[in-house]
Amino acid sequence: VANNSGSATDAVRASVDEVLRILNDASLKAPEKKEERRLQMEEAISKLANFNDISARVLGKHWKNLNNGQKDKFVTLFKEFLSKVYAGKMDEYAGEKVQYLSERHDGNYAEVKTRVTSGNTTIPMDYRLQNKGGNWQVYDIVVDGISLVQNYRAQFDKIIQESSFDGLLEKLRQKQTQRGQNPDAGAKPASHTPSAGPR
Repeated sequence: VANNSGSATDAVRASVDEVLRILNDASLKAPEKKEERRLQMEEAISKLANFNDISARVLGKHWKNLNNGQKDKFVTLFKEFLSKVYAGKMDEYAGEKVQYLSERHDGNYAEVKTRVTSGNTTIPMDYRLQNKGGNWQVYDIVVDGISLVQNYRAQFDKIIQESSFDGLLEKLRQKQTQRGQNPDAGAKPASHTPSAGPR
């Protein structure tokens, strides 16, 4: 994770700018550049997102029951899955404009509110961060009122309850092989009340 010595907004802005640069890079839009584009996207998002923390929050009570190998497998698959979901959300708004509206704090936690606008379409996209050792790290993103962590926690808990943890890993692997399909398709939002503090 990069050292974000400035404000939480500065950290989010730097990451978003890099993501948009990759998405708008014409040289990376050719089919043969798909993998390179994906890897660059993951690297850009990883500079701000704490995937281990996000994974633990998403799996909730199930996380503590996993061994280190299982945790590593989940983090790797979820990192790729989440990068595609986030890139897909941003890619929907070609030529988009990102406005940084406000930043509020609760101890070492912060919430940066942004608004993504393209034409007549506007979507709120808020970032929840924690400051660890002077670094601002995202642990949740709220897109149009839907908490990413709470949304996937509900979905993944249901899969584990009805199948198993290995069944969840298999579903994530299947998502990676679905070409030309939004990896977020079929996601059912879970209601929540946003807050700047930990969930």
